Amino acid sequence: MEGKTSGRLLTNEKKQEARWAERLGVILHRPTPLADADMKGTEIDPDVNTDPPDKQEIIAGIKNLKNGKTLGQDNLNAELFKANPELSAKILTASVHCSVGRQAGTR
Repeated sequence: MEGKTSGRLLTNEKKQEARWAERLGVILHRPTPLADADMKGTEIDPDVNTDPPDKQEIIAGIKNLKNGKTLGQDNLNAELFKANPELSAKILTASVHCSVGRQAGTR
């Protein structure tokens, strides 16, 4: 195949599709393993805190945000939260607790 052996970039869309089809064919059509995977479940239930975060945890999270990152779906950047972590945590705590309450009611 041209892209595989020549080291040249495949600029033709049909050649790119053919290369992907060839590669995925190799990956997806491997022989069945001779032995089953030896996967065992955990003996004990891990201790995972599923409680909503408290105000201090949210403040710690806000302080760990990195500046200058791309905005998320909410179009809010880290600098906005870091300008007043206390107020941000107060608003976010209320929002998280409201969201958790709504989810608990739907179960």
